[in-house]
Amino acid sequence: MEWKLGTAPEWIALAHAHGRRCHIGRIGTLARLELARRLGADSVDSCQPLWNLDRLEAFGLAANDAGERRAA
Repeated sequence: MEWKLGTAPEWIALAHAHGRRCHIGRIGTLARLELARRLGADSVDSCQPLWNLDRLEAFGLAANDAGERRAA
């Protein structure tokens, strides 16, 4: 995870420079979800929201908030 997030800005820039999208898999936490949004990742995934209803709701709200910010 340290390498993935540490090199994410370069991968995102490379993908975008070539007209491609960049996905970050297994993002895990809400803090990492926010980091991925700030870095400009186009999509993410995580299995943590499936572990309990509170996490599902928190991830849903955070993801919706990120989508609204991006559209603005």
